[in-house]
Amino acid sequence: MATNMRITDPQWPALREASRRILRLKEIRIIIPPEYHSITNEMIVGLGEKQPARITFPQIAEGPDIAVEMLTLEEELNGRIIQISHNEPDLDILWIKGDNILWIDIIDACEELLSAGYPGCIGCGGPNSEQKWNESNQRIVTRNISPR
Repeated sequence: MATNMRITDPQWPALREASRRILRLKEIRIIIPPEYHSITNEMIVGLGEKQPARITFPQIAEGPDIAVEMLTLEEELNGRIIQISHNEPDLDILWIKGDNILWIDIIDACEELLSAGYPGCIGCGGPNSEQKWNESNQRIVTRNISPR
């Protein structure tokens, strides 16, 4: 079921940032179609195993499109913070252009980051993971890629 996005893909940085947010932020709701519930629940269980001190976990809600929302303000983020779609959302939302199947790549990246010790490590989040995310720069790249 994995799509195996490569590190050379122009959307790789956005995918990794989405994964880091899912693992790092405490009060989030993941909106996904039913076919992704099982794999997402497995990732959340893994989150509990790798971060035993964590007391809050992502909530899952059903919806036709994939998005992640903040339930409370954290790190200056609130409302919808991640969206997979062909339609460009507001600039304050991390956008991954494409179909819902890209959720599998986000889950895979979450599992890789958890195995590396993220977020309790320095540098294991990958290139630029310690810097503030720049959605404006990523949008320039994202707008020019072919639909998936």
